[in-house]
Amino acid sequence: MKKVSLMKRVVAYLIDMVIVSFILYPLMGFDYLNFEFNIQVAIVAVISIFVTYLYFVLFEFYLNQTFGKIIFGIYVRSVSGKLKLSQVLIRNISKIGWELIILDTLYLYIKKIDQRYLEVLSKTMVYLK
Repeated sequence: MKKVSLMKRVVAYLIDMVIVSFILYPLMGFDYLNFEFNIQVAIVAVISIFVTYLYFVLFEFYLNQTFGKIIFGIYVRSVSGKLKLSQVLIRNISKIGWELIILDTLYLYIKKIDQRYLEVLSKTMVYLK
């Protein structure tokens, strides 16, 4: 197992977010620059969060990879045994908002380890094959 550089992880994540953006594009039928908060905006926001979370959870649980990870040969695995759905659900909580993903990733720098905080909590890690 090889260590995955933070740069590869970030670029893989950005690729995944571009893919999620294409999935969500049909929902974006309003002008972002000139909108007022209303129920439509709230519904689109909730759906966007749900679809983003679901994208990461389903691909990582069934394939151990998202499309971004596939491009770089990055896999998700449990530190002990078979990857469980509960682990994937926990490790991807930070994907629901950019603030959370930044805080989660800062853990790498603070602790000087190769795992985000939610990866430590979920007992998962990423590796290159």
